Amino acid sequence: MRTWTSLPFLVVVLGWTGFSMIISAGIASYLEHHGESRVFFYHGLIVLLLSALIAIATWKRQPEKKLAEQRLAGLLAVFVLLPALLAVPVGNLLTGYGFFDLYFEMVSCLTTTGATIFDDAGEISLTIHFWRAIIAWSGGFLVWLSAFAILEPLNLGGFEVVGSSGRHPRSGMSKLSDAIVVNRMANFAKSLLPVYAGATAILWLMLVFAGESWIGGAILAMSTIATSGIQHAEFGAGGSNFFQVEAIVFVFLFLAATRLVFDAARDTAPIFRPMHDPELKFALFCALALPLALVLPQMIMEPGMEERMVGALRAYWGASFTMLSFLTTTGFESAWWDDARQFSGLQAPELILIGLACAGGGVATTAGGIKLLRIYVLYVHGLRELTKLTHPSSVSGAGASARRMRRQGAYIAWIFFMLFVLAIAATMMSLSALGMEFESSLALAVSSLATVGPLANAALGESFSFGELDTSIKLVLAATMVIGRLELLAVIALLNPYFWQS
Repeated sequence: MRTWTSLPFLVVVLGWTGFSMIISAGIASYLEHHGESRVFFYHGLIVLLLSALIAIATWKRQPEKKLAEQRLAGLLAVFVLLPALLAVPVGNLLTGYGFFDLYFEMVSCLTTTGATIFDDAGEISLTIHFWRAIIAWSGGFLVWLSAFAILEPLNLGGFEVVGSSGRHPRSGMSKLSDAIVVNRMANFAKSLLPVYAGATAILWLMLVFAGESWIGGAILAMSTIATSGIQHAEFGAGGSNFFQVEAIVFVFLFLAATRLVFDAARDTAPIFRPMHDPELKFALFCALALPLALVLPQMIMEPGMEERMVGALRAYWGASFTMLSFLTTTGFESAWWDDARQFSGLQAPELILIGLACAGGGVATTAGGIKLLRIYVLYVHGLRELTKLTHPSSVSGAGASARRMRRQGAYIAWIFFMLFVLAIAATMMSLSALGMEFESSLALAVSSLATVGPLANAALGESFSFGELDTSIKLVLAATMVIGRLELLAVIALLNPYFWQS
């Protein structure tokens, strides 16, 4: 007997899109925004009807064995084409925005980038904020699901450095076309969706208990779990409860720094050993030790530091929260980030945020960037090479899997690192050719490729606006967001003729 899990991928995506519109209509009705409720409700009905017709037309067809290459191409099509459909209800509600502006906004949401054309969060209603957040939340789950269902069997997305998470080493990029997906997405969806939705619900309830409103807490919870950085008008206003909210979000940001927690939802997941996970240790270093390096020198050099201890603690927390947020490519800024900037005395602390955004979060998470596991592999390989320089006759005592991760894994990680740098350079050249200055093109290139849109506002100041950019620049940034979300190796693989040979 066929179930919804055996339906074509397009039908499931369209069905969820229509259902999300219905949910947004219910939120608008709760807020007594009846005009917005009708628009989302009617559009949701149309999309659900379309998906139902396609489902009926394909119901009697036998489910096909899909190559992972085909699923990857379908995923690319979703990120390119679906935002046009998502922009339709918003276009009917907002005036003064062109269709491509709203398309850019929806691409940014679906890729969990969070770059927005709305300069002031208060200029749009809470319903549209919720719509943006639920799109980003859905896009985050799609990315997370695709990491296990598509990228892992292809040894892409960070899995290439260890070979299928270190359990079944593969010979590398030469056997990409051997991976066949047989109901992988359906099976993983049934096991991963409860974990993803459950983590969001727990965070939502904790934020509500901390003083956030029901809808505002839902927006913030979805944005945190999906690492989209989408904010509503109530967040970041410096209210009396902002520290409790930041502390709760801070804990849940670690879900984007390591895949250990989400891996537990899989039957094949390894034993949960958080202190043996290099990604988690790297994230802890960036969140706890690196901010201390900014604050501690000023505490030592400044006389009478005992009187400024409160200010130092505020600066430390502001730096810790903000650095972890940008490391996971979320992009939230702490209310005390300005205190950290002033206390550290750095002329350009935004460069630290750019570096952290490039590093990215964990493999098989919603975070973007290079990924911490690749950086760890390069670090281990560098240590080994330095050891061989000082002790040429030394022999490593590590096992075969560790040796493979150090050699072939480091080789592929270095290739990805260079591709990431070249992609930033190519994006900067494109933006410079369109009339942008060097500093602006650098910030925009990193923010779009690492899928952390708020980085551009943090680096370029409050006067910067995505909405004021030319259409050609937005087109370049939208394409870069999609490439950064799919990752460069996957995009290059799609362009490789050998990749499609069965």
